[in-house]
Amino acid sequence: MREKEMLLGETNKKKAKYKIHFIRAMSGDSFLIELGRGHCILIDCGYKSTYETELKPLLKKLHREGCRIDILVITHMDEDHIGGAISLIEENGDKNNPHIIAIDNIWFNGIFNLCRINSFLSSHLVEKLSEIEHDKTEYLMSRFLRLIGTGEGFVSAKQAETFEILCKEKNYDINLDAQNGLIMAGDRTQIGKWEIKVLSPGEKEVDCFAKWIDRCLISSFGKNYKLDKQYFVDFIEKMIIATTKDEEGSYGSECISAGKVDIETWIGTSSLVPMNEANRMSIVLEITCDNISMLFTGDSESEDWIDRAMTQYDVVKLSHHGSTKPNIALLEKIDTDKVLISTNGKKNHPENDLLARIIKKDIKDIYFNYEIRQKQQILDCQEDYCFTAHFEEMEIEG
Repeated sequence: MREKEMLLGETNKKKAKYKIHFIRAMSGDSFLIELGRGHCILIDCGYKSTYETELKPLLKKLHREGCRIDILVITHMDEDHIGGAISLIEENGDKNNPHIIAIDNIWFNGIFNLCRINSFLSSHLVEKLSEIEHDKTEYLMSRFLRLIGTGEGFVSAKQAETFEILCKEKNYDINLDAQNGLIMAGDRTQIGKWEIKVLSPGEKEVDCFAKWIDRCLISSFGKNYKLDKQYFVDFIEKMIIATTKDEEGSYGSECISAGKVDIETWIGTSSLVPMNEANRMSIVLEITCDNISMLFTGDSESEDWIDRAMTQYDVVKLSHHGSTKPNIALLEKIDTDKVLISTNGKKNHPENDLLARIIKKDIKDIYFNYEIRQKQQILDCQEDYCFTAHFEEMEIEG
């Protein structure tokens, strides 16, 4: 009798459930993960247009169903990840009286805490700039603003507040309980039965990012540059967004052709462009519960954090919209059943090289949030390589 009860208990044990909303974010990223019992994680918000057309209606629907955002994660300071987040916080209003949905905590590695822990940056902050320094800062800021907010991004970059400042004004917590104010490798938290663990950035990535900012400021102002204490966060954030535009991927061999393509010819066609320092600062998340494991990589370089990762995940969101270089270490060392590639096909993404490597790896399901230029070639490979391609399936459940 005792043995029968134990077997029955195992049979009736509920497995963890999740639902990933694979949001159409143009050439950017946005994922909302439902973890059950009203718990949700929102990872990136794409552009402002992403928030207005895709994310806002979903958040309102989830709010009506009793859900809340336990953590809003902005992986890094690219416009195609943070633009929609600025719009969300602006419209959501005060944390204690949200208009769209409740947001408990925000993970974002912004400029304030980065400068606070890096003495070589904070040492350049002054109470007031000289007239010459002020005029040059204003000129550079005007140039940055012209470089961002064009098309898919901010409606008006001139009116877009710095994300950190905006969150503070609206009483949102940023990086609550983080040891040094930044979200870094080893940090973890619990949401219901789910554990969220940070794999990156590590100390090396943070240090390289700070030094890159320092070099940019030196090239603009000279070695003894000065920054206004009141406005340095706004200036540096806009500088980063304006100057870290993503490199385009490689087309490789032409894929719009009649007949079946030999994907072996796609291998080696990528120019293997490495990720810049801003991308390598991406917050990489491992989300696990009992029998389920997920990995969300932002625009990171997988070689930076691969030694901290597990070797098997149920779901992996590939880095940087299907670029090859940042995903090589991941594909070599990690197995998974499902991969997600977020891109509308612009900027030559996804790369043929990366697609061939995925197809040859025996992954069961490949998800795209848009139809892409290689769609027919990918569909033609399904039978030979035993996988299923999913295009524009906006909900992934497990």
